[in-house]
Amino acid sequence: MSLLRDTSVVLEDRVQLPRLYYAWHTVKAFAPDDATLDVLAFILAGDRSSRLYTKLVYDLQVAQRVTAFQNSGRRDGFFQLDATPKEGRAPSEIAKLFDAEVASLAQHGPSAREVQRAQNTLRANFLDQLASVLGKADQLNYYNYFVGTPDYVQQDAARYDRVTAADVQRAAAQYLGAKKVILTVVPTGKTDLQVHHAGSAHRSRAGVRPRCGGLRVRAGARAEADPRTADSGFPTGTRPGGDAGDRQRPADARAGADAQAAAHRTARAA
Repeated sequence: MSLLRDTSVVLEDRVQLPRLYYAWHTVKAFAPDDATLDVLAFILAGDRSSRLYTKLVYDLQVAQRVTAFQNSGRRDGFFQLDATPKEGRAPSEIAKLFDAEVASLAQHGPSAREVQRAQNTLRANFLDQLASVLGKADQLNYYNYFVGTPDYVQQDAARYDRVTAADVQRAAAQYLGAKKVILTVVPTGKTDLQVHHAGSAHRSRAGVRPRCGGLRVRAGARAEADPRTADSGFPTGTRPGGDAGDRQRPADARAGADAQAAAHRTARAA
């Protein structure tokens, strides 16, 4: 399934601040580029030292949180990038910064240090997950379900060790350079805040709350929460290959499900 053009969706909700979501169709769990996309997500918005978090939250102070993650399922996957603007800032400002940073990664790639830092953090989180009995059981069950054997921990970790800066650059160009769904969640009555891209299809979901799709985050970013936005929770942790214990934030699950539904509708219409 691929989009022929960017699809812009607006959702009115009972929130005080808007939020912008980008979603791209990617690959299923354990596909060749799955680990590469996890590393890409970390470099973009994996922690407070990541590219977008540093630029949007600290340097320019236009956003209060930024998140990126690769969500891989058994049949398919998607890459999500989202941010909550600070009060008085428009989602369109965030969109321009998203576009610029994604284009920069696709054109110039990350530094070797960025890749190494992402790999070290993902591995540390992975080992932390295995420290408890519940974490081990969770991980073994995850492998058994996705790859058919619970004995896959070494192969899983090795996927991340093999990722190079060139791989991340290629993935940014290939996947994040493709057409995407742009979802703008806005306070009720403020649809003028919707982000539009040239040539994109526009859809409105005014007054409709998308259902939670039950999606889970495997690897990506933690970010600051704010009670004025659509949700107040965030992922419990991140690790290579282990989504069985890291659930997506409720509002992000709803937004991700809505973005996927919009993508499928657009593809069928095309």
